[in-house]
Amino acid sequence: MTDEEYLRELTIWSGRYGSVAGVPARNEPPSDPSAPIPGRLFAGPGLSQPSDVLPADDGAAILALGTETDDRLARLRAGEAASIVLLTATAMGLACCPITEPLEIAKTRDAVRAEVFGAGGYPQMLLRVGWAPINADPLPPTPRRELSQVVEWPEELLRQRC
Repeated sequence: MTDEEYLRELTIWSGRYGSVAGVPARNEPPSDPSAPIPGRLFAGPGLSQPSDVLPADDGAAILALGTETDDRLARLRAGEAASIVLLTATAMGLACCPITEPLEIAKTRDAVRAEVFGAGGYPQMLLRVGWAPINADPLPPTPRRELSQVVEWPEELLRQRC
């Protein structure tokens, strides 16, 4: 995928106010190029950070989620584990941000593997976890499609009422 194709795909999935598909622009925090792991630059970010909060005030840590193998089942299990971590952290009042961008580049993923997991693991996701600023506005909910718009059920299952 070329840089232009990549940017076109990002524009398709981001920056659309009021859309029921993709990431709404209002949920995209601004990218900080000086951050240890800068976020992606999306189209039209619209979520502002309070000016009196310093980036270090959240006590954030980067968690690395990895697997022993790098097959489809391992990636599925990593997704399940990430769900548990995200839900647990949210229940504890922590803010979370999944970070996968660095792992999409083979050289960077290999470096994370060597530095964090050694030969015994494969990085699947990085998670930034910290305290949300007390004076920050809550994130608006992401629009959801109706289940019937995203799930297709085989006729035999519908007949069995599973």
